[in-house]
Amino acid sequence: MSPQPDALPQHLAVYDYGMGGIWVLIAAQTPQAITDRYPGLRVATVGDPSWITPEKYDEIVSQWIPPQMHFDLAHPTGWLLDSDAALSKPPEPPS
Repeated sequence: MSPQPDALPQHLAVYDYGMGGIWVLIAAQTPQAITDRYPGLRVATVGDPSWITPEKYDEIVSQWIPPQMHFDLAHPTGWLLDSDAALSKPPEPPS
């Protein structure tokens, strides 16, 4: 039996589209599971990227991400499901 999404760790991730980013929370066993499934997403942690302090991390999670942007990696819905094709490809290097 697999753990319920609420029991899984919540990981902060961002889709950087070049002029900004779309922030999401994804329930998944590991950050690696997210980037394996969606190479176009970057999992963010305190200190990675460098500007994310513990306070900024808490602010992003509590104030920047609406409930409809909380997802379960095993059962994507909404934006994550709709963006599947784009996020499943590695990001393009800047030209």
